[in-house]
Amino acid sequence: GEGLRSLLKSLSPRLRGEPKKLSFGLIPYDPPRHLVKDSVLLVGDAACQVKPLTGGGIYLGLSCALKASEALSHSLEREDPASLKLYSKEVRRTFGREFMLGRKLRELMSVLSDGELDALVKCLNEPRLREEILKKADFDHHSSLLEVILSNLPLLLTSLGPGALTRMALKGMIGLDLRGI
Repeated sequence: GEGLRSLLKSLSPRLRGEPKKLSFGLIPYDPPRHLVKDSVLLVGDAACQVKPLTGGGIYLGLSCALKASEALSHSLEREDPASLKLYSKEVRRTFGREFMLGRKLRELMSVLSDGELDALVKCLNEPRLREEILKKADFDHHSSLLEVILSNLPLLLTSLGPGALTRMALKGMIGLDLRGI
């Protein structure tokens, strides 16, 4: 709450009016094991279909809603409620890698101090890296950013320093291998 209040206060010269009420809550980003139970399908926020790094869920929620509607249509056409499980399989096939890599990127960010995050952003803003990010990274697929980060790992780790390296090693983040995922 205090961080948000401080941010709003710093922005207040550009804002008109005052906030009347602050509302915030946790955004779960670890999807449940089962998206379908009986004849109930979980979609969007109910299914934790959000980007682990930003908490954004519109793209994923709408994409998964489309998959849910396709599974429902298929199930109704064939009068086969069991085929609703196709929804879970399709979500896993389409977004499973994205969810897993997004969680890894989130874990990476969580072990870094504010100063280390600043150093990481500064490093990522170097012209060569920035150009690579702009060329390869996709706003709706954060795994593409992780791939750029990992392809430049030596440079990034050097900019972070030994404390970050130790914490990352203890969390098992160094040596992450994307092959076969």
